[in-house]
Amino acid sequence: MTDWLRDHWLVEELRHGTALKRYINAVWPEFDWGQVYRKFYAEYSLCGCAKQLGPTHALEMVSRCLVETGTSCLYTLLYRLTEEPVLRVLMARMKNDEIYHYKNFFDCYLRYQHDEQPPARVVLKTLCKNGFPKLTAKMPLLLLNMSLNNAFLTDRYC
Repeated sequence: MTDWLRDHWLVEELRHGTALKRYINAVWPEFDWGQVYRKFYAEYSLCGCAKQLGPTHALEMVSRCLVETGTSCLYTLLYRLTEEPVLRVLMARMKNDEIYHYKNFFDCYLRYQHDEQPPARVVLKTLCKNGFPKLTAKMPLLLLNMSLNNAFLTDRYC
């Protein structure tokens, strides 16, 4: 799993961040990316370690499945809401990547679940703890948040 995270998942997430940042800079040039990113980074860098996703490998994987489900749904929503062709292409590609990530995390969850056998209540508790923040009607801010998340990875690992 570590090799796949490094060689596939991280590469694709970095690509998402780069593409979204370029898109926002192109369509919203007056937006102060640096200032917003610094604020985001200060908060986001305090979280995100694997142990926060779950105390065991199985629970980490089920949490990762939840994240991938949420991002694929959000990208699908943005794809359906926009008529802007560049954004539609970005969202379609990124949604497909997130579904691929989900499938890999789910397969890994099943392997760990077989060995660890976490009770259903513990899996549910983990999912609730790592649930999604409330979505707002401000789609540009949601897109920005996704961009900052992926840019965070870019700055952290590149």
